[in-house]
Amino acid sequence: MSNEFDISKVEERLRIAQLKGDIDELSLLLDDSLSFTALDGTLVSKVDDLNLHKSPNFSITKMNVINRWSQYFEYAAVLSTLINVTSIIDGITINQRIRYIRIWYRFGDDWRVVSGSMKAL
Repeated sequence: MSNEFDISKVEERLRIAQLKGDIDELSLLLDDSLSFTALDGTLVSKVDDLNLHKSPNFSITKMNVINRWSQYFEYAAVLSTLINVTSIIDGITINQRIRYIRIWYRFGDDWRVVSGSMKAL
């Protein structure tokens, strides 16, 4: 399989896991070393991200991909994805266009997010 095909599959798995709040699937797709810059500029770890998705005060109800750019390397891929996102935080519905940058790394046959950032547009 090509890296491009693999990344398309894992990106879709990640999107669905975020929508469902599927902690088990997210745990497989996020590397233990994850460092991700959140919307407010804070650095988020894998544990932080999983805890957010476990919270009863947070859910994502919509993630519609607008466009995606990708660059592939032997063991890594960089993806920039623009998404319309609707989330509910503390009972408040928030609609945003968010640009996600994700760096995926291939560990054997598995791809995991090792770093990234997000910015509201």
